[in-house]
Amino acid sequence: MNQKRVFLVPLLQLAAGLGWVGGTYAQPSWPLGPQILLQLLHYLPVTLLFLFGVRFLTDQGEGRNWGRSGLMILALFVKAVTLAWIVIGLTHFLGLTGPHTFADWFPIGVTNAGSGLLLGLLITHRDQRFTQACA
Repeated sequence: MNQKRVFLVPLLQLAAGLGWVGGTYAQPSWPLGPQILLQLLHYLPVTLLFLFGVRFLTDQGEGRNWGRSGLMILALFVKAVTLAWIVIGLTHFLGLTGPHTFADWFPIGVTNAGSGLLLGLLITHRDQRFTQACA
């Protein structure tokens, strides 16, 4: 059994959260051009997650796994953006930008939980061949 299968749960949760965030913050009143740009910006992390995830899950452990590094950076980026949204949400509660209601915060929480699970697994389930190569 491939031990990397355990990573499917946080990867799917993170993908679902990132996609949900992209749909929650759509701006239907904007013109088409800025709407497309906004959606591309929201779904860029999902694309990166897919690319890094496929690379990580299919790597057999030879050499360095850039999929692992990319997933780690992406998960840390989600944590940093969540912290920024908390600050923006607390300091600009009535502003146009940022989360205001439970419906806004929930997908951010799902995304944050997925990134937390992913970080925990990446830290605790290191590939033995990778660890030995670095030692």
